[in-house]
Amino acid sequence: NDNLTMINIQLSKLNSSDLNTIEKIKSIIVTIINKASDAMDKIIKYIDGDSNTPILQDYEDIGIVDITDNILDTINSQVLALSNNKITKIMIQELVNQENIKNKAIDKIINYSSTDGSSDEPSLQDYIDANITGVDENILNLLNIQLKNSTDIDENNIQELANKVIAMYKITTYAKSNGSSEEPTVQDYMNAGVTGVADENIVRLNIALKNSGETDVDTVEKIQVIVPLLLPANITINTQN
Repeated sequence: NDNLTMINIQLSKLNSSDLNTIEKIKSIIVTIINKASDAMDKIIKYIDGDSNTPILQDYEDIGIVDITDNILDTINSQVLALSNNKITKIMIQELVNQENIKNKAIDKIINYSSTDGSSDEPSLQDYIDANITGVDENILNLLNIQLKNSTDIDENNIQELANKVIAMYKITTYAKSNGSSEEPTVQDYMNAGVTGVADENIVRLNIALKNSGETDVDTVEKIQVIVPLLLPANITINTQN
């Protein structure tokens, strides 16, 4: 059970000389259980609004493993979202496990960029673990190419890069399919980094797009050249197509 696991974890941290008599073991087990009870009470009170924030030792006292100072603030924030009458050690451990998985994936993604692609290539599961949304098998290779050619990639802009790649894939696919795939939106162009696209000219831009070859619109720069031509004074395409 939870208590036995917790006790064994705490006992494993002690020297054999601390455990060489039954009396010592009994005393230590009582101390472990009392500390765990006090720590859980503190965590529950924190959820209830107490300002006494749990520290690393509190989580270790209830038997949480693999928690570090690096993720302590995040775990405390996540714990606050839990219901105090339903919180369990298992729930907290799962939060810690998921945070460590996420951070490991993020580190792998950032490292791939900082080493110009010479380290392990991020997989689809890595992006899922890192909570990067919208990435699928169609996007993965394109995103990794952009990633290894990018600088200053960090935890805060991985999603932004993914959004750009996803948007460009949607735009170029629309051109390649002659407009039979999903139509790009104003937000898609914004995510791709194309400026000047608005409700007033997106219909004309998409018409121009589906009448273009894929290689004519496969970069932001090529698309950007088209946009000014679609201002009212410069319309040269047949918008009835």
